[in-house]
Amino acid sequence: MLLEQRIKQNKPFPSENERAAVNILYSANWILEHMRNFLARFGITQQQYNALRILRGKFPESLSTGEIRERMVDRAPDASRIVDRMIAKGLVQKAACASDKRRIDVTITQAGLDLLETIEQSPDRPSNLVRGLTAEESAQLNALLEKMKKIDNDSDGEVDSENQNPAE
Repeated sequence: MLLEQRIKQNKPFPSENERAAVNILYSANWILEHMRNFLARFGITQQQYNALRILRGKFPESLSTGEIRERMVDRAPDASRIVDRMIAKGLVQKAACASDKRRIDVTITQAGLDLLETIEQSPDRPSNLVRGLTAEESAQLNALLEKMKKIDNDSDGEVDSENQNPAE
C-alpha cells in the first residue's frame, strides 16, 4: 500500500522531497509502534531496551547515567529514572564510582543479558521489520539516511529551493 493510501491523501505531494520526509516520519512511527507493542510483552520500554543494549556493549565495564543518556537513540532526560526502573526489575545494578563519589556506575546484570538474548531470539523482533530488504538495500537505506543527517549537520540551515539541497 502506498503512503498516500495509508494516510488517505488524495492530492499528490508538492515534491518527492516532501513525500520522502512524510514517509520517513510515517515509517519511524510505524517501527516505534511495533517496538512498543513487542517490548511490552517483555515488560520493558523502548528506552530501557536501548539502555540495556548500550550497557551490554560496554559489559563487563560500567557506564554512568550521563554516558548512557549520551548514547541513547532517544536522549531521555530522565535516564536516572530509567535506570531505577531497571534496577527494580533486576536488569541492571548501580554502584558509587570509586574515583568520583558524585558519579553512579551502572552495569547490566545476568538477568539483563538473558532478557536481551530472549528478545533477540524472538522471530518477531523489531529488526525483522526490515526483513523484506536485502542486505544491499539495507546498506543503501542506511547510506541515504546518513547522507540526510550529514546534510543537516554540515549546513547552516539554508536550502537551495530549486534543488532542495543545502546551499553550497
